Amino acid sequence: MELNYLLADTHVHLEHDDFAADVDDVVSRAKDARVRYMVVPACAAADAARALELARRHDGIYLAAGLHANCGLHLDNAQAAGIEEALVRGKKEGLAVAVGECGLDYHYMALSHDEQLDLLRWHLVLARELELPIILHQREAEEDLRRVLDDEGVPPRGGVLHCFAGSRDYYEWARARGLYISFTGSITFAQKVRAPRAYFDRLDLKAAMLETDAPYMAPEPHRGKRNEPAYLPLVAEALSAKAGRPLEDVYAETTLAARRLFALPPDFGGAIAYRLRNSLYLNVTNRCTNDCGFCIRNSAPGVGGYDLRLKMEPTAAELVEAIGDPAAYDEIVFCGYGEPTIRWGTVKEVARAVKEAGGVVRLNTNGSAYLTQGRDVTPEMAGLFDKVSVSVNAPDEATYRRLCRPRLGRDAWHEVEKFVARAKRHVPTVVITAVAADAVSTAAMERLAKSWGVAFRLRRYASAPEKSRP
Repeated sequence: MELNYLLADTHVHLEHDDFAADVDDVVSRAKDARVRYMVVPACAAADAARALELARRHDGIYLAAGLHANCGLHLDNAQAAGIEEALVRGKKEGLAVAVGECGLDYHYMALSHDEQLDLLRWHLVLARELELPIILHQREAEEDLRRVLDDEGVPPRGGVLHCFAGSRDYYEWARARGLYISFTGSITFAQKVRAPRAYFDRLDLKAAMLETDAPYMAPEPHRGKRNEPAYLPLVAEALSAKAGRPLEDVYAETTLAARRLFALPPDFGGAIAYRLRNSLYLNVTNRCTNDCGFCIRNSAPGVGGYDLRLKMEPTAAELVEAIGDPAAYDEIVFCGYGEPTIRWGTVKEVARAVKEAGGVVRLNTNGSAYLTQGRDVTPEMAGLFDKVSVSVNAPDEATYRRLCRPRLGRDAWHEVEKFVARAKRHVPTVVITAVAADAVSTAAMERLAKSWGVAFRLRRYASAPEKSRP
């Protein structure tokens, strides 16, 4: 399936003089490169006013504002008032999303240590007062930044360490405090690529974001030139390679992280909830662990008149809102254009909300949850799911590999079998299914179901019922 997800550039200085002559063209190129959101972190009061005007002119641009330590600007009444005014006005208009860029920089020392520390503390207070997250800069000042945040605490709305580069210990400290981390074009630089993987082998994409920091930090092959947000896909590709994660995962997870931290409005493109008969289906992801040749995704944009191709993925809160009253439906079904258990935490959170509201929950899955989550999740299903339907689609391992083309290795078939066996212990009803096809014998599937101790259902491709809005 073609990559359809959009990106978020969480740190781009479009207010910079380098973009004064062609900022509209820069924004247009960014959108052509599938960059949906751009957060502009102004570094002084005058910059904040320009950034707010940019956000007003262009859909998808949002404002952050603070005093950057490198600007050499002291916290006087005029600077403080200008930054606060831009943030308050921008927040009322739905355009201001964070305090910052602010922090500590002991490389250039435009301000003394004490002045920088006082400035950082002022920003932390401001973030709490305005109920906004904070964007943090740190260069050669890790020890002091950690000490201040340990003493003062991270603002309730959280924060991000932008242009992240550090040790595994620094990464784990940040994650323990709920901080997000954001990567720039520096991860494309040759010396960085050859460096040890550090935290990348255990990177939590759900708390990682992407940025260009344009006009600075241009990625290869543009290093040394003016950077711009249209180059963000190059950062995504580098993160995919270094973390060993599919590019689709990087797009989906980093954009979702940005939307969570900065409370950015969704632009789903496709439906996240769709009604067929009296069941409500939830489309939580378009990502999948298999590449089945017979999948309807390869030939149609959706089912029942619904377009299910997502540009980004919904949060749990957005799914719960889309459901409304779950008791109005016969069942709530996790079944979209991808494998729902890839987003297991979100699926559980929504299922719990549905059950608490008196709804019935069914999970449609291909049984790959152990491979995506790294653990047996079936005990966590108890009390949350009334029925699990496992799309096996083949009566044996060889046929499964040929038809379903699993992307997670040769153990996929055995993990499906184990998932079915374990799910039976925790869920009242478990069935396996297959799509009607010449390559699959119904009798063979029935024998497999009997040997696994579950029921079997044959799924046929037919005209889906006309849609009715939930």
